[in-house]
Amino acid sequence: MMKMVKKPLMIFLILLPLSMFSFIVVSINPIYLIVKEIVQNEVELEVLIPSNVNPHLYQLKISDMTKFEKADLIILLGKGFEEWFDKVSSAFRDKVLVLSQGILEESFSENPHIWLDPVLVSIMSYRVYEKLAKIFPKKSEVFRNNFWKFYEKLMNFSDNLYEMLESIRGKPVVESHPALYHFVKRFLGSDVFFLETGHGEGASLKKVREAIRFCRKNGIKYLIKEKNIPSKILTVLSKETKLEIREVDVLGTNAKNYFEILENIAEVLLR
Repeated sequence: MMKMVKKPLMIFLILLPLSMFSFIVVSINPIYLIVKEIVQNEVELEVLIPSNVNPHLYQLKISDMTKFEKADLIILLGKGFEEWFDKVSSAFRDKVLVLSQGILEESFSENPHIWLDPVLVSIMSYRVYEKLAKIFPKKSEVFRNNFWKFYEKLMNFSDNLYEMLESIRGKPVVESHPALYHFVKRFLGSDVFFLETGHGEGASLKKVREAIRFCRKNGIKYLIKEKNIPSKILTVLSKETKLEIREVDVLGTNAKNYFEILENIAEVLLR
């Protein structure tokens, strides 16, 4: 008799439409890792853009729009990062949370990798908690407790990482794109020289000459590039200056949690 009851129940669950289950869509892996700290296993999370794809150049598919339609919440960084931001934020205005909104004095689009600064992440994660509490009021207490636990970990981690990077404090960084801008400003307090402001736009000969002079003047020991994003101009600069190219994974392709992203970057800079 028990087996007969179980079978119809299983069929019923399989046939339930996806829209009856709560889930959140986030654009990139770092956001997933941040939001995961707050939702834990209370709500299903789905990352839209694979970590081995340049998120700045990712093009939406029809299946992505279907996910947006069915999601309870869509979490994006903002205009200047997701190329299709305007389209999605306009079509799904009531359920889009923009993490970059109002947290920077300078232009977000110029330096959009805000998840590399734990202080900014604390602000973003609070916004996530507030939004989740409104959508899932019965779970608001759980989300609130998770947020404060994450906040405490963020502050302690920031202090430890700041001490860890003491030996290179104040030393400038040269990279292909301004990916580490917020990380460097928070933990090193130094300048960031980047060859290209956008992905795929290239760099002028004048910019390369400036980079060569900058490297020699500041005693630069290595150059930085983002994982999975090739840079021919950085290769040229490396040959001209005899400097090695080190790779950072700002998307945390293999990171088990948010903190591993920053730890791995710090290890590359200290190597």
